[in-house]
Amino acid sequence: MLLVLLVFVLTGCTPIKNKTINNIIDEAVSSKLRVHNVIRNGYKFYAPRGLKLVESINYNEKMSDNVYDYYLYIDLVSFYKNVKKEYVINEKSFYSNVIEKDDKFGYLEINKYQKDKYLIEIMYNYAKIEVIVEEVNLNRALTYAMSVLSSLEYNKNVLDNMIGDNILQFSEVEFDIFETHSSDGNFLDYEENSETLEEILPDMDLVK
Repeated sequence: MLLVLLVFVLTGCTPIKNKTINNIIDEAVSSKLRVHNVIRNGYKFYAPRGLKLVESINYNEKMSDNVYDYYLYIDLVSFYKNVKKEYVINEKSFYSNVIEKDDKFGYLEINKYQKDKYLIEIMYNYAKIEVIVEEVNLNRALTYAMSVLSSLEYNKNVLDNMIGDNILQFSEVEFDIFETHSSDGNFLDYEENSETLEEILPDMDLVK
């Protein structure tokens, strides 16, 4: 019953494919439901039905909807230090906008990748999800991604123990969730030149 209610809140009465991108983002960040089915050391989140966990390593998660792979990066240090950076809207992108709700912030940037595929980069609540999808599946992918990011909660007490005396070690992480792959004008080289979770993790072939 709770899952049904969550789907209703996230998608409303209108089919996902008929919603605008702004509708999807607004409904997700405005949801009052607090459901979590994935608990890690220092954070937890909700992985919606249809999105399966493939692998987890070093505060990064690889997920799949059986068609596309979703890469989730958790920036514990930026959350712990309350880092804030402004996102500059990219007028050349297919879609580019700021996401803000109360004390949470982020951005959504979508760029044409190749042929009919698009690279989605969505950062919110000190975490980022990247996924490459066909245009027809943009709304579904955005709904999945925002379900995860908007549900993310951090455990400050645990992070105090984890990061407190080891801040330098945690700060060595090179991935910057505040930067997009289009920031240097080379987002089409994303798959070849950027270090993604897929390069860090072996292909366990857990999801067909």
